[in-house]
Order: sequence, then structure tokens, then C-alpha cells
Amino acid sequence: MAEYSFLKKFYFNIVFLAGILLLLLTVEAVLRLFDYGYDTEPFVKLPDMQEVYVDNPDFLIKYYGSKIPYKAGQIKNIFKAEKEAGMLRGIVIGGSTAEGYPYKSNQSFSKITEAALKSTGKYKDVQIVNLGYAAMSSYYVRDAAIKALDYSPDFIALYSGHNEYYGTISQTTSGWHNLRLLSLKVKELKIFQFLYGLFEQDRKAGSGDMNEHTTFMEERFSNVRIESDLTTDKEAASDFIANIDAVVRAAEDKKIPVIVFEPVSNYLDMPPFAGKDDKQFSVFIKEYISAIKSNSKKKIKEFLAKGEGEEYGKNANIVYLNAIAVKILEGTSQINKLIEAKDLDIAPFRARSVFAKSLLKYGKSKTKPDNFYLINTSNIFEKILGVNAFGNKIFIDHLHFNHEGQRVLAGILAEKIFDVFQVEDVYRKKITSYFKNIAEVRKGIHFTDLDELVPYLQVNRLLKRPPFSQMMNPYQLFDYQKKLIGNDILKTRELSKLIPKSGDFKIPFGSVVLHYINKKDKPKVAEYFRSYYQQYVGDVDQLRKLAYYSSQTPFSGMNVVELYIHAYLLSGKREDLYLEMSQYLKYHKMYRVLNQINTRYGKPGE
Repeated sequence: MAEYSFLKKFYFNIVFLAGILLLLLTVEAVLRLFDYGYDTEPFVKLPDMQEVYVDNPDFLIKYYGSKIPYKAGQIKNIFKAEKEAGMLRGIVIGGSTAEGYPYKSNQSFSKITEAALKSTGKYKDVQIVNLGYAAMSSYYVRDAAIKALDYSPDFIALYSGHNEYYGTISQTTSGWHNLRLLSLKVKELKIFQFLYGLFEQDRKAGSGDMNEHTTFMEERFSNVRIESDLTTDKEAASDFIANIDAVVRAAEDKKIPVIVFEPVSNYLDMPPFAGKDDKQFSVFIKEYISAIKSNSKKKIKEFLAKGEGEEYGKNANIVYLNAIAVKILEGTSQINKLIEAKDLDIAPFRARSVFAKSLLKYGKSKTKPDNFYLINTSNIFEKILGVNAFGNKIFIDHLHFNHEGQRVLAGILAEKIFDVFQVEDVYRKKITSYFKNIAEVRKGIHFTDLDELVPYLQVNRLLKRPPFSQMMNPYQLFDYQKKLIGNDILKTRELSKLIPKSGDFKIPFGSVVLHYINKKDKPKVAEYFRSYYQQYVGDVDQLRKLAYYSSQTPFSGMNVVELYIHAYLLSGKREDLYLEMSQYLKYHKMYRVLNQINTRYGKPGE
């Protein structure tokens, strides 16, 4: 009788669990049937632009939730859905460095590489798609890269490692490695999106969203300190390598090469964000900084003798100051000490050395690199630029590259691509020649003096906010006015007046263009319009502005009708855009063109 009762209970539990599972599957199926929730694919085809893929505006919700630091509809990637014969397609994936910050993605190293490869004539066409976004960790890289394999890339390039502590889905988020992976899988389910949506509504009603003036870096930082601990760091590095390996294995099945950059950072000119026991040593640190600024070798020797004491050995700021002091006294760069200071930083926005070491070890373990290709970035940088490669010469802040750095990185990637595909020497020589001509590189991505200046203004503004503003030894961005020699905006009195004095980083595009219109500098005006289009190729509102500006400028070099059509289709055929476009066409008596647009694409709502 007891055995019968046990079997009855056992079968009941099986049926009960099966019923719950069936209910969940039914709810999931219904939600999918009614197209509820958001699409988690990186690219989509728009209803009226089926011939191309564009960035999926909902793609980032999975990783950022409601705090998406990107304007909705700001599409940076538009590429042909059908890959033609003779075309080379690559996808760059990672965090803000891969994105190209503080430059626009379409003027960063990925697009410089694209332009360089095109210039050789080796390929019928080259498309390098950028899937880099701020604060993305290797968990994002793993997830996005495996999805990206479905879009026929010839190669994938990964630049990751800096966001393993503060990034979205990282060591500071709850759970362990497999739980983080599971959380990404669960977010694919419509039933989860439904439940999370309800939670988000309650959260917003109770607490409000992130302050619009808070930077995403500041929000992720939120005063969280993470001391350097070998066990913890090795575990984080192990998770990082597991994510990279998952991409390599998935790509190997499709015989797609994976190029991985060793992450590097500015440790020469960038002090630590925070050190262990900074408050306890604050007086000593501040006096030490003053001694170094005074350049008094006697005082510096005194502080160095004390700073090398055991009690100070774990404080990142003091270790950094010791390295600077030795350089002043002996004239030798203390690279190992500077790296140690970076690794001791308890606000680790820069990848600790264990990540690079683990990646290099992983590379050596791939004795037969069928599809894994490692770029030993630090060694290559040092060969090209020497020790200065790890300072403000090519970095614009703690880990992002200035334009010179973007060019160097692009050159390294282009050469690695040619290595991977065993391209003939005749084309390699063309690549080398291309990168020697800086004017040609700038022209290839339509890079203007305005594009060169704005990132420095943007970083200057960022330095006034946490975590930069909380540094005991603040980072000193060099005088960009001296570095940007020949920049027309800086050296032209009328244009220099446009530079904001309030800490903002925006300079009116229209005002700059108007200056060159008044000077009747047609090539300059045309180049500025091409640059604007290069940056905002998928941003509906910016394309609309560009169409309007172009309609008012006879020598912009842009096709106003094509700009309006492009914006109209990207917007999903917005009524206001159609009205503006039709008014322009009617004013210029282009009724035939309007009829063709109506016939081919339809009016709003059709």
C-alpha cells in the first residue's frame, strides 16, 4: 500500500511539472505569435529596405535594460544582405574601445581599416561592421559574436577585456559564470521579457530612471571598489577566456577566422583611479604629488625613500608616484612599476595584466590555429612607438585611443587580415603606403578638423565627473591646442569662438559650414557634408538635418532627394518626413520624382 502511495505521488508530481512546463510553453508560443517583446538579433531588415541589414534598435535592451546610453534609431551599420562574390566582410565586436569612442564608430579604426583595404583593390568591396558598445564585457562579446556568425562574415575581430569588472554582465553582477550565461539565454524568452517589463514599470514608478546628466561610466562605477586579489582576478580572467574560447569554437564550426586583440591601456600618463587605503595615506600622497610638481629632486628623494616602504606597497597611487619619481631622478621609465600601479587600481576600468597574460597563454595553447589569430598589441605598439605607446601619444584617456592611436590600430588589424588570408605582397605594400599618408587616411573616412577636435572637448568634459573627478592624482589631458597643429578651427579666430566655454563639447556643424560657405571654399563645404553623412548614415533625425542643410547649400555635393528617401525609409515612413520631402520636391517642380517615390515605396501608412 505504501509503495502504491509513493508511485501515485511520483506520477502526480511528474504530471504536475509537465503541466507547468506545458503552460509556460503555451504562454511563450502565444507571446511569440503576437510578436510580443523585443528582437535580440543584432541586425534586422526594415520593411522598405529588404536589400540591406541595419542595426536592430532593440538589440541592446538585452544587455542594458532600460538604461540604454544610445539614442533610439541611431543606426551606425547598414550593409548589403546578400554578400557579393569578391566582397570581404568583417565584424568588430567589443566594448567602447571597439566602438571607437570618443570618435564616431564610422570614423574609428574599424572604418579606417575598411577604407585601407578598399584602397588596395584586392576586393570588389569591403564591409567592416561595428558591434562595439560602451561598457560591454566578454559576456556580451560571446553572445553577440555567436549571433554575428549568421551574417556571413569572412572574419570576426574582438577587442575585449577592459569591462570585466564594471561592464554589463560582469564580475560585479550577481551570480557565477554559468548563471551569467543562463541569464543571457533566459532574456531570449518572451515570457521573461513580459515579466521583466512588469518589474521595470514598477521600478520606474518607484525610483525614476538614471539621471540624464550621469555618464554611463559613472553609473556603472557607482563607487564600487575592487581590490586586486590574485585568486579573484584569475577567476575573472578564466571566465574571460572561456567566453573568448566559446566564440572561437563556434566560429571554427563555420571555418570563420577570429582575430583577438590583446587589450592595452594608458599606464604611462594615466594615474590610478583609486588606491587601497587612499584616505589613510591622503596627506602623504598629496604632498608627494606637490614635490613631483615642484621638481625638487631633494624632496622627491625623501618621498621616494618613504614611499618604497612596505606599508605603502599595496597603494596604487603611491606605487605610481614612485615610478614617476624614479624616472625624474634616474631618467629611466619604470614600466613594470607603472603596470603594477595599474593592476593595484581598486577601480579597475583598465584590464589587469592577468587578462592579457591569460589571453597570451590561451593563444600559445592553440598549437594549430585553424581559426584563432592573436594580435599581441603591446609588443607591436612597443616596436612601432617604443615606451610612449602606453601614454598620451596614442591614448586620449585611460584606455581609449586618440586619432593617431586609431590609425595605428587600424594598420595592425589590416596587416593581420592580410596575414589570415595570405594576401600577396603587392597588396601589403599598398597597405603600408596607405597608412604612411595621414591625409589619405583622413580622406578615406571623411575626417575633418571638427571631427578631430570634438573628442578632446568631450573627454575634457568627462574628466570633470566621477570617477575622474574623484582621483587623488587627477589625470592631465595634454594641451590639445598644441597637439592639434594645423587644426583650422583652433587657428581661425572666427571658428575658435564657436568652442564652448561652459564645459559642453558640441560645436554647431551649421556654423562651421557657414564659415566655409562665406569663404566660398567649395571643397571644404563638400567634405564637411560627406563627413556628417559618414557619421550619421543611419540616424534619421541627423539625415533629415543634412537633407535640409544640403537643400540650402548649392555646393554641398550631396543628393538631397536621396537623403530624404534614405531618412524616410529608415524612419518607417514617418508622416512628417514625407511631408517635408514632398514639399521640397514640389517646390522644385520634381513631381515625377515624387510619383516614383509614391509608386515604389508608398505614402505613410501604405
